[in-house]
Amino acid sequence: MIGFLARRFLWFVLTLWAVVTVSFFLMHSVRGGPFSAERSLHPVVERNLKARYHLDWPLWKQYLQYVGPLNLDDRGPELLGGDGTQPFTGVLAGDLGPSFKYRDYTVNEIIAQSLPISVALGAVAMLFAICLGISAGILSALYRGGTVDLAMRLVATAGIALPNFVIAGILILAFVFGAHLFPVAGWGTLRHLVLPGLALGAPFAAYISRLTRTGMLEVLSQDHIRTAHAKGLPPRLVLLRHAIKGGLLPVVTYLGPATAGILTGSLVIEKIFAIPGTGSHFVNSALNRDYTLAMGVTILYTVLVYALNLVVDLAYTLLDPRIDLEKG
Repeated sequence: MIGFLARRFLWFVLTLWAVVTVSFFLMHSVRGGPFSAERSLHPVVERNLKARYHLDWPLWKQYLQYVGPLNLDDRGPELLGGDGTQPFTGVLAGDLGPSFKYRDYTVNEIIAQSLPISVALGAVAMLFAICLGISAGILSALYRGGTVDLAMRLVATAGIALPNFVIAGILILAFVFGAHLFPVAGWGTLRHLVLPGLALGAPFAAYISRLTRTGMLEVLSQDHIRTAHAKGLPPRLVLLRHAIKGGLLPVVTYLGPATAGILTGSLVIEKIFAIPGTGSHFVNSALNRDYTLAMGVTILYTVLVYALNLVVDLAYTLLDPRIDLEKG
């Protein structure tokens, strides 16, 4: 286990460095900048703003300053910190820099305020996806070829085919303007989470349903399941004790990317339902050329995706003891 975690940490460092490097140079290669979209500024003002955020430096120097192994201030490069009091600066120190557009806030502060909102929305969406998807997949597998199976497969296909913003529109028409059960937009209560959580989680519930059905059909056809039935065990006990753990392995594989997809895909839902989450800031940072905020959210999503995939790999050993992570 220790060797596995050490290898994964090494790959995490390399992956994060590659994402930061590629994103940084791609972002700065796009025409325009964080101050070019505003009304025309006086040349002196624009020059002072660029100097304030080091945008007048060569690109390689901006990169080193942002990543943090070198502090390239006016006193010249000093290895591992400018004044010797801080061993690392920039990303290495967890400092994502100031926002170019929200000039009274740092990127760390913006993420700290918006991430809990996105996490709450993502948790509700994932809860809907898991509960609905696993239940539908198990029912579909148990009644294979029947009316229930056909209905579940049709609903799952529709959930996969429809984008979440279309599902959001249908839910708004049905439960806001039709039944008057939920608020149309905003943030603050649990009722504000129901519709966006359902709209965000519905496509993932459809995928989980298909994966659960496939995994359960494979497990239910194995010899140990037939042996359990032959010994006279009740069908419910066979399902809960012997079949469901193996049948959920494909779902566990999908949960890591699905959770990251829910967090990263929430930007459309957050816009529709006016939720002030990280996704909204990610969209605004791209439109406003807010380099530091866009980089900060990109780094955040990279860490989340890698961490969630690691959790999935560790969960394999709980569901199937035959899996040896050291040999992977």
